[in-house]
Amino acid sequence: MFGDGPMRAELEAQYAHLTFYGQVDMQDHWQDIGLLCITSRCEGLPLVALEAMARGIPVASFAVGALPQLIKDDYNGWLITPQNFIRFQKVIQNWLQSSECDHTRMSMLAYQTIRQRFSCDVVGPKIIDVYRQALPALARMAERS
Repeated sequence: MFGDGPMRAELEAQYAHLTFYGQVDMQDHWQDIGLLCITSRCEGLPLVALEAMARGIPVASFAVGALPQLIKDDYNGWLITPQNFIRFQKVIQNWLQSSECDHTRMSMLAYQTIRQRFSCDVVGPKIIDVYRQALPALARMAERS
């Protein structure tokens, strides 16, 4: 388990058979992850989800924060109603039992989502447009000073 939070000590005591890594540099671990599970009760748009999907690692997560805008359930990952641990368990079991072909398909769809919506080729022009729109207003403000 990666990450940290106020429940860590309690979880470590309850699940001594699991390894808790805490906050780490994920570069050393991505190659060992086939499915990223995000069990947070509250999120924005977690960078770890974007990083995983950019590497072709699908994400299973509670449907919190902006994750429903990133993940399309059973298409490029899985969204689970918050606190529905039974469904979360079923998603993990289905992933473990699914074929290599299904893993590859889901991995490609996760990767494509990031390429199509979050790559430099997509985001860069949007940022430049914001600056282009702001510059005339800035020039008018400078003229008034």
